[in-house]
Amino acid sequence: MSRSVRKAIAFITFLAMAIQTFVFSDVMPASAAETTFTVEEWGCLSEIVNPTENVTIPSDTGADYISLYLYNSGIKSLTIKGEYSSVYISAANELEELIIPKNVSSITLVSMDKLTDLKIGNGCDNLYLYNLPSITSVTLPDSLSILSVSGMDGMKTMRLNKGLETYRQSACPNLKVTVPATVSSLSCDDYSLITIDKNNPYFEVYDGSLYDSEKFLVTAADKATLNIKEGTLGIRCDALCGAYAITTINMPDSLLYLDGYALGGGVNVKKLKVSKNLISIQSYAFCGIGADTIKLPSTLEYVDSAAFNGYYGSVSIDGDYSEAIIKDGAGIYKADYYYDYDTEKQDWVKHDGYSLIFYAKNKTKLDLRSDCIQIEEDAINGCPFTTLDVPEGVRHFSARLGECTKLKTINLPASLKYFDDYEAYYYSAPNLQKYTVDSENTEYATYDGCLYSKDKEILYTIPVGKADVTVVRGCVTMRSYCLGSAYYGDYDYDIGRHVTVELPATVRAFPDYYYCEAIDFARVTSGTTSAEWIYNLSTEYRGSWNPITYSFTDTSKEVLSKIAMPDQITLKKGKTTEIRYTYPSGLQIVTGLDASYNNTFAKVTFKSTKKKVAKVDKYTGVITGVKKGSATIKATVEMADGTKKTFKIKVKVKK
Repeated sequence: MSRSVRKAIAFITFLAMAIQTFVFSDVMPASAAETTFTVEEWGCLSEIVNPTENVTIPSDTGADYISLYLYNSGIKSLTIKGEYSSVYISAANELEELIIPKNVSSITLVSMDKLTDLKIGNGCDNLYLYNLPSITSVTLPDSLSILSVSGMDGMKTMRLNKGLETYRQSACPNLKVTVPATVSSLSCDDYSLITIDKNNPYFEVYDGSLYDSEKFLVTAADKATLNIKEGTLGIRCDALCGAYAITTINMPDSLLYLDGYALGGGVNVKKLKVSKNLISIQSYAFCGIGADTIKLPSTLEYVDSAAFNGYYGSVSIDGDYSEAIIKDGAGIYKADYYYDYDTEKQDWVKHDGYSLIFYAKNKTKLDLRSDCIQIEEDAINGCPFTTLDVPEGVRHFSARLGECTKLKTINLPASLKYFDDYEAYYYSAPNLQKYTVDSENTEYATYDGCLYSKDKEILYTIPVGKADVTVVRGCVTMRSYCLGSAYYGDYDYDIGRHVTVELPATVRAFPDYYYCEAIDFARVTSGTTSAEWIYNLSTEYRGSWNPITYSFTDTSKEVLSKIAMPDQITLKKGKTTEIRYTYPSGLQIVTGLDASYNNTFAKVTFKSTKKKVAKVDKYTGVITGVKKGSATIKATVEMADGTKKTFKIKVKVKK
C-alpha cells in the first residue's frame, strides 16, 4: 500500500473518531451521583444522600430504626423496605406518597404538607401523626394500641381499630371518630367530635364533656355554661384546664368530691353553684377560679388546708359550720392542736386549737379567733394589709404574702414558736420593710427590721422591701432563705431586687450561692469569713455576669496592717524567685487599678536598692539574683484612696 493511501486511511479514521466524540458527548452525560443512606453506629438510618424524586430504602441497609428530617429534600415518593423497630419522619414538605412495611412497632410522622393518603401495615403498635393538614384518608391496622393525632385539618372521619387502648386527638377541627370499647386512656380538645362506643366501660361524653367510669367529670366542654351531669360524683384535677369560655358552673347535688385543682383554670367563671351534698375538697381545688363568692354546704367532712390556695374571692358556709371547717368572722378554720412540755407533769401536753386556712380578701385587719394557733400558707395572701398584727395565740406562721402588695410591717406575737422562712423567701410581700417581735417571745427577736433567733445568732429573714441591711454583730448563721428572692412582683411582671448588706466579722455560715442573687453591694471587714464569702460569691459564682460590688468597713490603714511580707529571701546567682505575701480575704491586690475590676482595692509595686546584686520586676515581684551580695527590696502597697505602706525585704544572693 502506497504511502499516500495509508495517510488517507489514517485521516478518515481520525475524522470518524472525532465525529463520534462530538456527536455523542452531549447525549451520554456522566451518570448522576448514586443515592446512598447514612447509618449511624448506634443503628439509626439518619440521612438520605443525593435523593431523587422517588426513593426506595432497601432492606439491606443494616439499620435498626429510621429517623429522617426531609425538609426541601425533593423527595415526592418514599418506599421503605425491610424490618425496622421504629420509623420517624419529619418536615417532608414535598412528600406525596409514603409506603411503610409491616411489623414496624412505632411510627411517627410530623409536618407533611402534601401527603393525602396513608396506610399503616399490620404489626404497628404505636402511631403518632402530627401536622398532616392534607391527609384525608388513614387506614389503621388491627394491631394498633396507641394512636395520637394532631393538626389534621383535612380529616373528617377515621375508623379506629378494635383493640385500640389509647387515643389522643387535638387541633383536628373536622375529625369525628367513634372511640371503641377497648380505649381506656382518652384525651381530646373537643369532645363534641367524639362518640364513644356504648360498650366502653371507661368513658362517657355528655354535653361535650368527658366523664369516667367512676362518674367523675374529667374534662369540661369549653362553652359558657357547664351543666354537670346528674349523678356525677366528683371533678378530677384540671377538669377546667383550657376551658376559658366557661362563665357559669352548675353542680348537681349528687356531686361529693373535688380533687386537687378541680376548678383550677376556671379564670372566667363568675357564677358557681356548689353541690348541697359536697363532702370532700382537696388542695388547690378552687385555685384561680374567678367567682367572687363560694358558698359551701354544711355537709363537708374533709377540707384540705390548702383547698383555697390561689382563690381571692370570699367563702361562706351554710350555717357557718361543718364537720371539716367552720366560719368565724372573716376567716375559715380547721381544727388543729399542738403540744407543750409541762414541767410540773414532766410530760408533753396536747392543746386543741384551730388553723386559719382562708381569710376574706377585702379585710384590712387580721381579726382571728382567740384559739387560732396557725396561719396556713395562702390563708391571708392577697389581703390589703399595710400592717399585719399577728394576734397573740398564733404559734405557727407560714403565710404566703406575695399578693399583699401594700404590706410594709409584720408584728409577731409572744406566742409564736415557728416562722417559715422558706415561704418568706419565695412568697414575701414585695414592699415589706420590717418585722417586730413581742419582747416576751422566747424564740425570735429583731434587729434593723430583720428577724433573728432570740439570741440573734441566727438571721432568719430580711424583709424583701428593705434595700439597706446591717446584720447584727454576734450573728453567726445566715439561713439560706434569709435574703429573699431576687425577683418579686405579680405573675406578669417581676421587679428585680437589689440589696446592700453589711456583714459583721462574726458570721461563719452563709446562704448557698444560688440564694444570693439579690445582693447588689456588700460592706465587709477585710480578712474575715464574710469578706471571703462575698469575694468568692462575686468572682466564682456570679463572675462578670453579675458581680457584687463590695467595700471594707475597716480603714485603709487597718487593712494594710493585715498584709504580711517576708522579712528575708535567699537565692543563688542567676536564679529567680517570687516574693510571696499574704493579704486579707477580699482584698484584690493587682499591678494597677483598672475600671473593669470593680473590687480592686490596692496595687503593689517593687523596687530594688541594689540592682547590680538583685533585680526585681516592678509589678510581679519576681527577683533575679545578679551577683553575690545583699540588697533590699521595697514593696509598696497603695490603697485606692492613696493610703500607702512600704515593706522592706532583705535579699541575700549566693554563688
